[in-house]
Amino acid sequence: MAGCYDRDTRPEAAWLWEALAHWTAEHGDPDTGCQPLNGTVGKWVGGGASAMTAWRKGQLWNLEWFAIVRARVGCDPDTCDSPYADEDELSRKLERADQEEKAHRRSALAPSRLPAPRTGTLNTRLTGMPARPARTAAPCVPSDEDEIRVALRKVDLADRRTVRAWEAVVPLLDDPGRAGVHLRDVYVTRKAQKVLVKGLRNQLVNRGSQGSAVLGEPGTGKSCVLWGVREELREAGWTVVAVSAAALLDAPDHPADLKFRELVAALEAKQSAVRAQQGSGRVALLLDTADLLLHDDTDEGRDRLVALIRRARALGVAVAIACRSVEARRLEEREPAGIEALLIKEHLEGYDDGRTAASAVQHVGAPWEPDSELDRAVEAHLRVFCRDPGLPGPREGGGHHGRGPAEPLVQRMRSTLVYAAARGLPLGQLIRHPLSLRMLFDVYAPAGPRDRDLDVTDLFREYWAARVTEDIRHAVFGDEPTDEEAGWNLSEEVRVLGLAMLREGKPELRRADAVTALVAHTALRRRRAERAVSVLLRRGVLRKVEGGRIAFHHQAFAEHAAGQALRFAKRGLVVTADRVTDHPDDLLLAEAARHAFHIADREGVAGWYSALDKLMRHDHAATRLTALRIHAGLRHPPEDAVRTAVETLRNADPWQTTSYMTVLTGTSNPAPAAWPRTLRAIWEREDRQDRRRVLIAVTHLAYQQPDEVATFLSALRLLGFEERELLDCLPLGRDLTLLLLGFHTAAPEKCASALTKLLNAAVAFRNKPVLLHTLAALSHLAAEDPTRYGKHIAKLPELLDGLQEKAWRASLDKLLPAAAAAWAAGLRTATVPEIEETVGRLVEDLSAGSPGPSAALRLRALAEVLATRPSRPVQRFLKLLADAAGSPESAEHIAKYLLAPLLSQESARPGVAAARDWCRRHLRPTETMDVEQGTTGVIAKALDRDKVPLPAETIAACLWQPRDPDRLSDSSLRRWLSDPWPHSLTVAAAAGRHPVAERALALHVTTAPPATDGYAVRLREALGRRAADQPDRLLGPLHEDAVRSGDLTGLKRLALLGPEMLTGVLEDPGHRETLIAIGKSLQESPAGLKTIGLRLEMLAATQGGLLPVTVDETLAWLRATRNGEIQKTVLMGIGEQLHRQAVLWREQDPLARLEPVLRAVEERGGEAKETAGPPYDHHGRQFMLAANEAYLLRIALHAHFDDIESRPVAEILAPLEALVFADLPVYLPEGDGGIALPAWRRRFQHLPHLCCRLAAAGHGDAARALLDRVLDFTNGVHPSGKGNWRERLADDWRFYLRVVSLEDRERLTDTILGFARKDIFFARQLVEVAAQGLGDISPELYALMRDEATPAALMPALRSTASWAGRAGHGGQWTEVFAEVA
Repeated sequence: MAGCYDRDTRPEAAWLWEALAHWTAEHGDPDTGCQPLNGTVGKWVGGGASAMTAWRKGQLWNLEWFAIVRARVGCDPDTCDSPYADEDELSRKLERADQEEKAHRRSALAPSRLPAPRTGTLNTRLTGMPARPARTAAPCVPSDEDEIRVALRKVDLADRRTVRAWEAVVPLLDDPGRAGVHLRDVYVTRKAQKVLVKGLRNQLVNRGSQGSAVLGEPGTGKSCVLWGVREELREAGWTVVAVSAAALLDAPDHPADLKFRELVAALEAKQSAVRAQQGSGRVALLLDTADLLLHDDTDEGRDRLVALIRRARALGVAVAIACRSVEARRLEEREPAGIEALLIKEHLEGYDDGRTAASAVQHVGAPWEPDSELDRAVEAHLRVFCRDPGLPGPREGGGHHGRGPAEPLVQRMRSTLVYAAARGLPLGQLIRHPLSLRMLFDVYAPAGPRDRDLDVTDLFREYWAARVTEDIRHAVFGDEPTDEEAGWNLSEEVRVLGLAMLREGKPELRRADAVTALVAHTALRRRRAERAVSVLLRRGVLRKVEGGRIAFHHQAFAEHAAGQALRFAKRGLVVTADRVTDHPDDLLLAEAARHAFHIADREGVAGWYSALDKLMRHDHAATRLTALRIHAGLRHPPEDAVRTAVETLRNADPWQTTSYMTVLTGTSNPAPAAWPRTLRAIWEREDRQDRRRVLIAVTHLAYQQPDEVATFLSALRLLGFEERELLDCLPLGRDLTLLLLGFHTAAPEKCASALTKLLNAAVAFRNKPVLLHTLAALSHLAAEDPTRYGKHIAKLPELLDGLQEKAWRASLDKLLPAAAAAWAAGLRTATVPEIEETVGRLVEDLSAGSPGPSAALRLRALAEVLATRPSRPVQRFLKLLADAAGSPESAEHIAKYLLAPLLSQESARPGVAAARDWCRRHLRPTETMDVEQGTTGVIAKALDRDKVPLPAETIAACLWQPRDPDRLSDSSLRRWLSDPWPHSLTVAAAAGRHPVAERALALHVTTAPPATDGYAVRLREALGRRAADQPDRLLGPLHEDAVRSGDLTGLKRLALLGPEMLTGVLEDPGHRETLIAIGKSLQESPAGLKTIGLRLEMLAATQGGLLPVTVDETLAWLRATRNGEIQKTVLMGIGEQLHRQAVLWREQDPLARLEPVLRAVEERGGEAKETAGPPYDHHGRQFMLAANEAYLLRIALHAHFDDIESRPVAEILAPLEALVFADLPVYLPEGDGGIALPAWRRRFQHLPHLCCRLAAAGHGDAARALLDRVLDFTNGVHPSGKGNWRERLADDWRFYLRVVSLEDRERLTDTILGFARKDIFFARQLVEVAAQGLGDISPELYALMRDEATPAALMPALRSTASWAGRAGHGGQWTEVFAEVA
């Protein structure tokens, strides 16, 4: 078999067959250990035995089969020394062999070019080959089909490599399939995944050029999110191409594994194939690590990335990329309109702990919210990493063990994490970071860390000890290394690799360069150096990257490795300080320096202060930021270092103080002699946000250093809460709870008295947020010390009854759940007789008269307590309370605060199940039922909540259901369709699949003649309201009922809902058709419904604004009616579309075709204004509003579609300027709300697009003159310069201001000052976009801060921007690093 090709004429193909012989003969079938049969190989590749015979004889040509066989037999560089084990080499051989095959076929078609025949091999192959179809391309040129086939193969190979890299969470020594930790085992669905999937689906509808992007810092899980997106899309039938940007990197000594044109060709081929099969192309490109293309000093990588996104979107391929946030700023320079014109961004941070949910206040003080991202991630890691050795793994037949196994090891690990997270310790913050959580389990599982007080530096050092110093495996049982390599101490080697990456300026190396660096800077010989790299790959410290490159398993650890090297080098810290001062914008170097100083501090190394002092006193803000981040993580700083840090923080920028406190709160036991002084320096700046961050930082320190925290808070006199300003500085939500819990730990007596003063101050100063979150904290304080805080809870009814002022009434419903949680804390351990006594007192209060807030508090707390109680007492208590509901007010109170909250909880709880059963037994549709009071009134009001309705399934589960619903007569069903039965319950129960309600609703729809009484009208309105939530079950009956009855009440109710409430309806094609039909029905109705009908039709036709309206559709809608309100609606929608997607109208000649119609609308509006006179009737005013919209749309059309190349620019701009700068008002009467200050900016909303077009065409002066005239005009109509509308106006011009900032850097300071004199908001925007586009503009910023002409209002923007401007995500090459640090 290995001799089917001659090595002289077909060397690449011969190499492939030799490789195949090696794989099948020397490795063999992994199941049997023997050389596989043809039939076995056929099963591997999806062919038959005869095809394998022909392939082995050289009669078939399929390059993909080689890669499949290699992967199946497990030939890998770590276990096989043959040249056939390298996957990258195989990829190159496959490409070259394919070129050989093409050349061979061309030779076969042109005999005169054939070489002299050789003996046997070539002639035998030619005569044995099957006949090939004739080719249309010239014999000397490869056909397009061949190139596409090669591109497809390369893309598929890149896809497999990318996905394999994503899925390998923990690399193993021998058998990844048996014991490996797969990403699927620990992945949890993130919010970013849902956003990206929705964005990709929207891209198929909206044929604009925007893609989607997930941006985040290293280790936040961007690649994992792309993997989750891929899985979800593939399950939905999409074709997904996943590619790492590393495969696209091109270097002089190593060409790219995949060229951009090959990727585009493959995407086009896949799109065509999918469209041919499915009728529509659902293809997505997921590009990982896009920041690698933004690291080069040239713009080539950036331009290629932009071109790739644009080209893929032009093909109709949906695009999503993952990129680091810092590198993404480089796209700002490429796109004049900003990155938003290219990508819709979703920022990814750590795991969400659920604190932003609406119900989060109920769980404040817990470590995380139930079913949050963090909760699911912790449980997944516990399930995989912390099982006992005798239990099967998640993919070894054991499956998932529900929420998590109950082994002691799991409980110990979970309790450690819960303790740390609930108290705000650094470990609790650490686990919110996906990479840190994975490393934590990899190092410490199954028993957990020895110390609950752990920070990121400790974690990296422990990981170093467990993976670098030696190989200690905790992740996978039964996979411990058995050879001597497990004991190799590779610390020196890893430090050398860390320095080598600093030398390259990026966190990756070519594998050959890594080996060379080890040989040059260690005592290893080449063979041993190569083996050391292999061992590090096997341990998971390093990972392979496409193109023969390697990288640390994550960039954060690469920075730590470099920091280790700098700390242990003789002159490492001193040289590092010099390098940082010379390159303050190098973020990679800055992080490595931070690790170096922190390691030196933890290990007690002396003599590093002078280097840190140099950084702290440097004149560049970025350098001082690096110094402050270093200082925040120190545990043993000298006195001089503390004094210098205090001086620096007193004059620091907001960005610097925020970064300092972020590192401080993430540090375990920071220096007790330092942080009280540094935080006091920040507090004395008297900035509200800074003070709030100080208190949050103190919160995290309270459990580590309680005495110091108590002293610090007392010294600042924060515990009396006598000043209103102090309340405004308090942190809210979970942070306030943690602050009070921490203060309780530090000084219980002082905390109790402070809590009393805090509650009184919040009421006195009417600070609702502080009162809300203090009440939420009270329940957790009571759980910690019920004796000390019982008095506070006992006073809650009196406190709430005292909030009877008008200012508090609207907030009571928000305060009650938090206060009820505290009140319930005392009832959770109560016996049944004690609860019955509480119920008895409630019955007396309800019977006495109108219940107040204190009764609502007790009822709401009772709902929390009864949920976990047995069935019989729960139903007895419900009966006692319901019998006391002798008035509608008391029935409403019980329903709102007790029964509805109880029914909304998990149905598995015994008390909840009992309450539902009680409702079913007491509420039936009868002619004599009372829905206002008594038992039936309480149940009906609880189920028929309007503002916060219960889910349809819950309502259906609470209603009576006969044994045989099909046997009910029509007369019985009509009780569900008539008073006194609540109409909304029938609709909601039908949506929840209640069989009787479904039959009743069907009877209502099909009754002839249709019901027209008031009940039927109200039922149709409820049907329209619920149809948006349950379109599959209710939208059809709603439309059918409207057609049969002619009553459009329900359709009107549906059409008035906003686009966000109709999302579920708009995503389904069938539902969209129904909405269009509903919209047309409303338009054909009497006056008053045409506008909402057209709005609904436009919403459905454009799928909520995703699918752009065409010029033809616009003309049809405008000509179909003379109704001013309808025309206004159409014109407003078109104006909004042009602001986002004007490019889609360029080929439709919109200005010439629409201008006559728009002028006609304006003429009608002008006539109405002149002839009607004030006071204007509704129709006259609608004509004027439509004319105003037509006038604004003409401005937009000129701005986007005027041909600025056809004649002198002044002549082109004259008609537009006449429209834009016309005297106010144009078509609206004086004093009309349509010309209020916020609406004026709509005149100028589209002009930034025109200015960008002018600048691109070489008319920059005309663009600037137009902007100056806009500023002069707005200053003339509103000279004070105040108001939010001015700020929003400046935001509209942001992308043109970016063009202004790039035009002439030498005059940037003069330009900023010029804008500041005219409009401070424009000046602020210009400062920010200039920093994004130009990078380090520190000289200009500091010059402006020293200039006396700079307005004081601009100083905060200058200081804030100076903190981050110029920070780069990549570094310059430190070519002499080894020599300088030695």
